[in-house]
Order: sequence, then C-alpha cells, then structure tokens
Amino acid sequence: MQLKEWHKVIIFLIAFSGSLVALRHWRQLSSTAAVISSELLPGDPSDSLSTGDTTMHQPPMIEVNGVDSQMVGRVAVRILNALSTADYPTLSKFVHKKRGLHLAPYAYIHDGQQVVDKETLLLGDTSVLRVWGSYDGSGDPIEVTFGKYHDRFVYDRDFRAADKVEFQTYSSYGNSLNNLRDYFKDSYHMSYYVNGTEEFGGMDWAQLKLVFDVIDGHLYLIALVHDQWTI
Repeated sequence: MQLKEWHKVIIFLIAFSGSLVALRHWRQLSSTAAVISSELLPGDPSDSLSTGDTTMHQPPMIEVNGVDSQMVGRVAVRILNALSTADYPTLSKFVHKKRGLHLAPYAYIHDGQQVVDKETLLLGDTSVLRVWGSYDGSGDPIEVTFGKYHDRFVYDRDFRAADKVEFQTYSSYGNSLNNLRDYFKDSYHMSYYVNGTEEFGGMDWAQLKLVFDVIDGHLYLIALVHDQWTI
C-alpha cells in the first residue's frame, strides 16, 4: 500500500475513533438528562425561584455528567419550600423508599447519624425522640424530637434567602472536616450559605447542603447536611 493510502487509512481510523467517543458521551448525557426529567421535577406553576418577598439566588450554570445546576436547582426549590414549613409529607416525595434520608447536624458525615425512611417522613410525625449524633463541644448526645432537630439542625435559617448558593462546590466555611465528597461518592449537591451577623462577628453563619443521587432512574434527595461554626 502506498504512503498516501496509509495516510488516508490512519485519518479514517482517527476520525472513526473520535466519533465513537463522542457517541458514547452523547448517550451518557442523554440518559442522565432523561433521568432528571422525571416526575420529581416541578411541574406546578406555583414552583418558582421567588417565594413572597424572598428571591432565591442561583449558582452559575454548571454541568456534571449531563446534570446541570438548573436541573437540580429546580428540585431544590421545592425541597426548601417544604423544609421552610416542616412539610415532611411533601419532602417524602423526593426520598427513595429504600435509601431513606440521611440527616447530619454538622459537616462531618458518618454512619452513626440518623437515616429516616420515606414512610416516617410521609407520616410527618416530628414528635419522636431520637439521638441524632453529638453536640459539638460537649459531646453530649443530640437527643431531641424530630421537630426540635428540624428547628436546630435543618432549617435554622431561611435558606431560600441564602447569601451564597453553590452546585458541586466543596467549600468549607468552618473548621469541621467536610467529607461529603468521600461519603456520598458520585452525588450531586446544592449548598445554601447564610452569612453570620455583625453582633457575633460573623461566627453565627449557617449552611444547608441538599445531597442528591440517581437511583432507579430518578433523582432522589439522599441527605440533608447542616453546617455551622464548631469548636
């Protein structure tokens, strides 16, 4: 075979290989995008980035494996609206029946924390006494009702009016170890950060992270991770 013909063969093989890679990438993006377009996405006209006098900030458009910040942000709007009124029956719609919802009072996530199942959330019973982990500083058990845990370690600020909203960004604002990336591998998350006040020198900041995973072909909320200044 002449040199020119070899050149043509090589160019064809390179182009063919590139096409295969592009096709695999397109299929991956299409598959994931279809997952996010499930019934978990808001379809109610009342779902909005504005709630009363509160306008939610949104992170820059970022795409990770076909999942973008706007897709996840639309689901997060509904979840924050439910959390703002402790509407756990509505929240249960976003939780997988087998995976449940992991609740972490501080940035460091571990197996000893509560994982609440979908049925419990659906019933909306916030009066049950549980141990949710240990208080920072004293090490005493966080033994409170679901309702009190919600007020202290889930929605202790209006996160719909967060000062900073981030998608897939592992920012650390305090001195707690942030192991979200390692504990929930291949997850997607939105972080809502509220500044502290001048009265306390900014130390009374708070952050809520909504962690998602793709399970059984749908996007589900798998964890609510609260963060604050720790000793």
